Amino acid sequence: MTASPVLRVLIVIGLGLLLGNISFPGGFKLGVAAVLFAGLAMGAWWPGFTIPPVLQDLGLILFVYGVGLQAGPGFFRSFQKDGMKLNAAILVALGTAFLICFLLIHFAHQAADTVAGLFCGSLTNTPALGAATEAVRQGAYSGSQANSVVIGYGVAYPFAILIVLSIIQFLAWRERNRNHDVPTDSLQVRTLCIRNNAEELWTIRKIETQFLVRVTRVKSPHGHLSLSGSQEDLRPGTLITLVGTAGELEKASDFIGAPSSTHLQDHSSDLGAVDFYVSNPRICGQPLHQVEDMEGHLVISRIRRGDMEMAASPLLSLQPGDEVRVVVDRAHLKNLARFFGNSVTALSETCYLTFILGIVFGLLLGQIPIPIPGLASPLHLGLAGGPLLVGIFLGWLGRTGPLVWTMPYALNVGIRNFGILLFLAAVGTNAGPGLVSAFRAEGMILIAFAIVITLTTHFVAWLAMKLMGANDLSTLLGALSGLQTQPAALSFAAAKASMEKVQLGYASVYPLATLLKIIFAQLLLALH
Repeated sequence: MTASPVLRVLIVIGLGLLLGNISFPGGFKLGVAAVLFAGLAMGAWWPGFTIPPVLQDLGLILFVYGVGLQAGPGFFRSFQKDGMKLNAAILVALGTAFLICFLLIHFAHQAADTVAGLFCGSLTNTPALGAATEAVRQGAYSGSQANSVVIGYGVAYPFAILIVLSIIQFLAWRERNRNHDVPTDSLQVRTLCIRNNAEELWTIRKIETQFLVRVTRVKSPHGHLSLSGSQEDLRPGTLITLVGTAGELEKASDFIGAPSSTHLQDHSSDLGAVDFYVSNPRICGQPLHQVEDMEGHLVISRIRRGDMEMAASPLLSLQPGDEVRVVVDRAHLKNLARFFGNSVTALSETCYLTFILGIVFGLLLGQIPIPIPGLASPLHLGLAGGPLLVGIFLGWLGRTGPLVWTMPYALNVGIRNFGILLFLAAVGTNAGPGLVSAFRAEGMILIAFAIVITLTTHFVAWLAMKLMGANDLSTLLGALSGLQTQPAALSFAAAKASMEKVQLGYASVYPLATLLKIIFAQLLLALH
């Protein structure tokens, strides 16, 4: 082990993953965060048990760039709804957390590097930890120690997770007592009969836009059954098949027409529903309505991306690795496998070039100095902020000519999880030797500060969202999970409320929350 840093990092990761699978009361698990504590323990037990910083840097880059790619499309799309309100609330809440930490440094006389770690740990943000430790290692802030940043993070992190999960549990319990209806996000199929509308005729595009459902089949009052068309006027008595969540289908029923006992999918022998795997670069990054126009004779009814199944929206773009359900005229079924690609191996061979290019652009952006009036040294987005911002932009862009920037969801998750394992193992192991002495000296007071930071930040965020009119429980829980930038909180919240809305709230605020934490952590070091 002394001779092999690769063996050391693998041992820490393995021990951490074993610890992360232990289920605590309430079903809580540390998950990959346990790798940090395994590293701290190994470093404290064996001071010579260190891991090269290059592995820490590589892990951080892979993680934040993958997060940016995945969050990009949802981040910009969220501003069409409540995204502005949610992000404004997040800005106020994180500004409050920064102010508390600033007061701790200047009035409670706490070390700036430790408080920066407390800030990152109380808000469970690994990219901010990476940015702070990288800046200290490069000598940007004299007198600060990277290990002190990690110790503050390690002390605060587990208590912050427990507090956030408790907050989510309390909000969900309170809402459940008010409303016993349990939301469901599983997609359903329903046939509606268009009723008279005195104002104007419904069109398929209007229905899909207003109710977030997908119209797949249309049967006219004269008995003609066909695939849906985007602008077709729907006369009273027309039957349409909708795909969507139960909540959206109920809304559509209230406005459009009553559910029909006739199920069009059972009476359309010429139309079939087939699943395909998207791997053709020509259609990746293209909006669905363009993809449907390219081939014709088909309607994409639903998309499965990772664990989430969505009703297809005409403006939603396909990503590599999506699984799509296609309603198609059976006479035109023959060439669809080639059109969508339908190949897993083709994806794994083509997406690495753009992945590397995006990281290079992110590293270049991270090195640009950002002068701040009053600070002796300029800020840098660094290894965390630069790749994150570029990832968000390229994930939103989707493609540039023949270059497809997005990548399969499963591959993205695998790469960024591997990256976070490397990073946590390295920072934990290298900070371990100073953990015991620091905890003995001021461990309890650091825990108290972490609790104050976490509780105050979330109370301010909740209050700001309420004042701005964000009252939907699912969106609120998703935004609070995004404020914490914590996947464990996201999974916990998704089990308590509407998964689709929780994930939308999470994606809406995650990028801004991460970027602000990266900047604020460095500001705390600079303003000591």
